[in-house]
This record gives sequence, C-alpha cells and structure tokens, in this order.
Amino acid sequence: MKKLKLVGHPFKIFSKTAFIRGMFNSELEVSKMIGSKVQTVSKIRGLVKSALTNSASFKPGDFRATFEAPIRMADIVFLRSFVPVEIPSFYNPVLNFLMPRAGTAASDDAGQKQWRMLRTHGELRYASGVKPEIREDSQYKPIPRQPFVAAPLTVPTKLVAALPFADKPKPTKRQLRTMRFSHDEVRKARLAGVPKSVDLETVHGDVEVPDPVGEAKRRAELLQRLRALHSAFIERK
Repeated sequence: MKKLKLVGHPFKIFSKTAFIRGMFNSELEVSKMIGSKVQTVSKIRGLVKSALTNSASFKPGDFRATFEAPIRMADIVFLRSFVPVEIPSFYNPVLNFLMPRAGTAASDDAGQKQWRMLRTHGELRYASGVKPEIREDSQYKPIPRQPFVAAPLTVPTKLVAALPFADKPKPTKRQLRTMRFSHDEVRKARLAGVPKSVDLETVHGDVEVPDPVGEAKRRAELLQRLRALHSAFIERK
C-alpha cells in the first residue's frame, strides 16, 4: 500500500457546501470516491457528495462537497487515501554458492560469515562507486501560488450598536461630509460644472471685486432658500 494525497481548491462556496476543482480529472474518478473524507488545511472535515455535470461552466473532475463549517476561497482541500501497489516478482537463479573473495564487489568489507543471496541497490552503488541517477521528473519545481488578498474587516451593525460609545467606530470628516451631502441635489447641481479657481487680480486687474465675505453670506442664504424649495417640492410629490 502506498499513500496518495489529492489536492483541490474551492471555486464556489455556499454556507457549508463548496464546489471543488483540481482534485480529479473525470466523473468516473469522482464516482469512485463518493463518500470519501476530505479535509482543509484549517482542519475542517467534509465528504465528497457528487460530481458536477449539469452546467457547461463545470470542468471534468469538479465535484460537490459538504463540510462541518463554512470554508474560505483561500483554503486548500485534500483527500488522504491508500493505493494498492503490486510488487513485481523477481527470479534470479544462483548457480554458485561459494563465498566471494575479500576485496571484490560481491564481498562485504566488514567480513561476512555466510552467503548473501541479495543486496540492495544502494549497497551495489556504494560498492561500485556509481552515483545515483538524476531524473528531471524528480527535481523540485516552483509552485505557482496566487497572492493572498485578505477580505476587508466588516463588523455587523448589531454588534456596532451594542458597543459602548467610546468603542464605536468614528467616521472621518470626509465621510461625514459625504454622508451629510450625499442626497443634496442643490449641492450636486452647484458643483456639477464648477471651473477651476483662478487668481482674481490677474483676471480683473484694477477692477473692483465685491467683498468675498458678503458674497459668501448671500450665496449661503440663496442656497438655503433653494434647499427649502427643493424639499417642499419633494414633499408635494
């Protein structure tokens, strides 16, 4: 028996159900493993339920799995299993049972008292001075990993309402300004086509410019009247 560890990644998550991709290659493989136990890196256990074949967006090998708790998109789902491996039979007739001479490749340097009918591959390589073969498939390869993007922290409104005033999140001045004038149609219309500010002295030269303080007061009064008219118009609707 040899250990086999299959790895997959969720691509769609519901409350306690998730669609897993990358673990199997066909529907037949999924059907053979229905009911098998799966587990995430965060120790959340689950079961393989069925293969996904209803929609065209699913790939061969996608399956549905249920878990004991909600999982995240960043979790890795793996399945531990065992595969029976048959050892090939080997037949090697020995015609000579004489003890090998000392110092030869077939002899043991520590001094052997009986005939050794079989030696390991490592012992043969060490005795012959042959280095192990380097295979390209056995070399470590870089694993392409997706950068982890943490989800923004969201606090439920009920929890915020239950907090004391000192611990409640305080909005900034910019947030307060946007919250205050978010539904102000008069302000939106006034700031819709406002050009960039220019230097009045360079534009008018020696021309007398009205008092900015008095103009600001008049502008504020006019805007207040416009807002009152707009609110009355909305109430009539």
